[in-house]
Amino acid sequence: MIDISIEENMGKSVKEIKERLTHENIVNEEINTDYLRFGSFEEKLVENNILITKLEQCPKSVMLTLTSMDIAVSAVNEAMLAAGGPPVLKFDPETLSLDINGKRSGGPHGRLDFLYFKTCLLSLPFNLLKKITVKNIIEEFDYNENESIFKEFYRLIACGGRLYIECKDIPFYVNFYNRSDKIRSKSIDTAGEIAEYKKIIKKSADEQYNFFSSENILDYFLKNNKLNSTYSSELLRAYLEYCGFINVFLKAAIGEYTAGKIKINALKLGLKELASMPKRVLLKMNSDKFEDLFSFSVFIRHLHNAFNKWDLLFVIDKNRDFFKNNIYLKYLSNVMPEESVDYIVDIEDADSLPKIDYRLKHIDSGKPDVFFDNDNITAIYEFLENHGIKTNEPFLILDGEYIMAEEQGPILNLAAKDFPYFNLNDFKILS
Repeated sequence: MIDISIEENMGKSVKEIKERLTHENIVNEEINTDYLRFGSFEEKLVENNILITKLEQCPKSVMLTLTSMDIAVSAVNEAMLAAGGPPVLKFDPETLSLDINGKRSGGPHGRLDFLYFKTCLLSLPFNLLKKITVKNIIEEFDYNENESIFKEFYRLIACGGRLYIECKDIPFYVNFYNRSDKIRSKSIDTAGEIAEYKKIIKKSADEQYNFFSSENILDYFLKNNKLNSTYSSELLRAYLEYCGFINVFLKAAIGEYTAGKIKINALKLGLKELASMPKRVLLKMNSDKFEDLFSFSVFIRHLHNAFNKWDLLFVIDKNRDFFKNNIYLKYLSNVMPEESVDYIVDIEDADSLPKIDYRLKHIDSGKPDVFFDNDNITAIYEFLENHGIKTNEPFLILDGEYIMAEEQGPILNLAAKDFPYFNLNDFKILS
């Protein structure tokens, strides 16, 4: 078993796997379930052109089947050649991606025969593609045919690989044409909508087709556009999740949205996705140092943001009041929870703790963000007393020597981000 908890072991093991794949087609390895390091291990595999073709979770480990990108490229090229190089499929060996576009099919009316397409997919090997892009295809097949095709896509994609689909957004047109003419004219805001609107209206006018109900719109798309299925984003997402894909989401960022089209991404489970799945995670800490509590607090926020499906359970005896209002903790006590946990994180692990760096200190400033000095504890107590700071409560002293008045706001915002459960109502520079 590879112990990925140790960085040196991780790098050495990946190099050994890469060497073995020069004379073996596949390598089977087992790694321990240190979920925080799953992402790092997967990145090292990618950097060394190694694919995860199979992933199996065991009680205390994960079994991996691995191959090299060179072997994958050779296998896919050989399968494509045996299938006669179908024009509907375009394989990119550099990125191990498959581009599928119905406009290249060249069949009757530019349509694609289902049995021919399914046969093309069946000829390709398992779990070797990093990405499949699908455009102008799924509307041509019925729902049962598409379900079998989605399962084929899942079979072809490697662990951690991605599927991207574009298809017509029929509900968009239903909603669009259900509006009154007055509202409709005001709703055409983008060039894409205008072009799509004019194209549909012109075609419907040529065919003397009038839109006066949702049923007529669907009938128009199904019969006149020769479509065999219509999808909303919700329906397509449900089909993909049923076929095994995870993290199915719309690609609708600025510049990516096109009126009348659904653009959707889906993933096949990889190590990063496995680590992010819901878990009960126990946080462990033994330090009595007060200055460590701030770093631990930021680390807890980091865990929540990176793995927001985790339930964070913190068992701590001393300094527990410091975390009593922490909004990221599901459980806080000096007693172990009754239910079992899936994973334990030692938050005193130096490799895991993030640095607290406000980046507004002068480059020559050697003072820490958290003011603490064991060598001069008397001076510290005197300093706190002079400024009315209680020593039995959490406090944060920022380096005021280099803080200009206009920078006080940004510093306060950063402090509020790291410690959102503190009431930071007043900002003072102490000298």
